[in-house]
Amino acid sequence: MLDGLQIFKAQRDGGTTCWPLIALNFNLPPEIHMQLVHIIPLSIIPGPKAPKDFNSFLHPFIDECKKLTTGIWAFDSHENKTFKLHVYLISVHGDMMAIKYIMNFKGPNGKSPCCTCHITGVRDTSQTRTPFYVPLTPPHDQCVELISYDPHNLPLHSDDTYRTQLMNIKNAHSVGSQTQCEKDYGINRECILTELPSISISRSFPHNWMHLCLENHRKNLVSFWKGTYKGMDEGWEEYQILDHVWAVSKETATASNTIPASFG
Repeated sequence: MLDGLQIFKAQRDGGTTCWPLIALNFNLPPEIHMQLVHIIPLSIIPGPKAPKDFNSFLHPFIDECKKLTTGIWAFDSHENKTFKLHVYLISVHGDMMAIKYIMNFKGPNGKSPCCTCHITGVRDTSQTRTPFYVPLTPPHDQCVELISYDPHNLPLHSDDTYRTQLMNIKNAHSVGSQTQCEKDYGINRECILTELPSISISRSFPHNWMHLCLENHRKNLVSFWKGTYKGMDEGWEEYQILDHVWAVSKETATASNTIPASFG
């Protein structure tokens, strides 16, 4: 697990000042493997800016993981004998920006922003230098090939397509062509973690629900559900929550003063 962390309040640009990397031991029982005493600190990548090449900072850790995958001799104090210990890295977690850096993908606002599917974005052609956004049905005034996406059947990434895309980038006949391939695929360079046999580029980097939908964007979600987010309407769907329903939540919060604490 990793994330950028701001530890100095005087940081003028609001950027991160370091990137801690930690590991969780899933061999431990679920009720204790998240406890602080069992969390394994791996390293701290210094700031003040995000690393340009995450691979270089992960290299010592990857070398260690390769040795542990092959197996190292360890001592079992309960059985009073040595045994071959094998350790496998099985998943990597972080918010969208952290995952973007560690996977070496373009990430959010890129033409191909998703780390799990091949959905591509479009730009507002009436303005200049606007970011890409990814509607399921692109606007019809775009002078590009229109592709509509089924959210239940998206064109997913696979390890094979990832390798093919990396090969196409490597074999590009010019710097300009290589840059265009990187932009189209949403890939900056190969992720060093894929050197480990237990890591899959398409399955080992799950989306972080906590950061994506709860911690950082709760205010935006509420505004979105109330129909007051940047003038956006419901489109073809029905998900806005009416004002009198929101009033119920306010009444519930007020009533909490008279509800026994045990029910809380």
